[in-house]
Amino acid sequence: MNLTIPAVAAAFAAVLLAGSACQRRPLFLAENRARLELTIHDTLPEIGLVACGNLYETRLYDKSTGRLAETSYTGLRGGEINVPAGSYDLVCCTFDTESVVFSEEDRKETLTASTNPAYVATADLYRTVVRAADLDTDRNLEALPVCGQPDPLFSATVRDLVVPFRDESDETFVIAADAWPMFRCGRVLASGVTGQEYLSGATASLSGVAAGCSLADGCLLPDPSVLNIPLDKIPGQQCLQASFNTFGFLPETANHLFLLLTDTEGGRYLFHFDVTDQCSRNRGVVIIRVDLDFDVPE
Repeated sequence: MNLTIPAVAAAFAAVLLAGSACQRRPLFLAENRARLELTIHDTLPEIGLVACGNLYETRLYDKSTGRLAETSYTGLRGGEINVPAGSYDLVCCTFDTESVVFSEEDRKETLTASTNPAYVATADLYRTVVRAADLDTDRNLEALPVCGQPDPLFSATVRDLVVPFRDESDETFVIAADAWPMFRCGRVLASGVTGQEYLSGATASLSGVAAGCSLADGCLLPDPSVLNIPLDKIPGQQCLQASFNTFGFLPETANHLFLLLTDTEGGRYLFHFDVTDQCSRNRGVVIIRVDLDFDVPE
């Protein structure tokens, strides 16, 4: 097809006009940062303010796959975390505890916090105590593992978190979360102990406790364990006492308290109590009271 000179000029002008219609647009840069505002409920009834750590780990689990997508670390009041656009479940908890360990972190449903088993010597002593008590009610007590006490652990969960796409010019995306205690405080009070000047040591073993919990929903791990609790002397009050932490008491599980006293000559004295009715399954401070009516021999 032959084009005349005017037709060629018109076609060239059309090309120039089309080029002039293009506009320069700024490059879209995704902003993946967000700010976590963390509120820690660290004042407990009957206890008061509890140390809640200085370092917190935030885990983001992808809603479509259920798997761990992002991990960030902040201070105890929150801070900047990495959150790309998407849908998540968020779990944030204390990270700088000495006694709590985390496992099965790849999925929210399996993420657990627990304590390590007690020293072998401690576990062996417990089994010796149970055999010496010669109980007829539950022969499975001897086989229970002995666990350590958890440090104060706080955890926050945000479900169905939808994070939009953000540009660098957008306002910072804010996530608010409340962290609640995942442990319980307790006390053991053993009254009626005289002659404490001849007492070199006292320890308690408490059965029926949980060795850990699920961080996503706070449910206790189902296998019962034993907690080892050293007791302090209070000669003026003829009392032995100790404070302890635990993840909680398992339902439909008996709680046995074994008290072992050792005098200055190495003699040992064993006491056993069924304290199930004193170990409330509800939240709150647990106070276990027993009366020994015992005079440590000279």
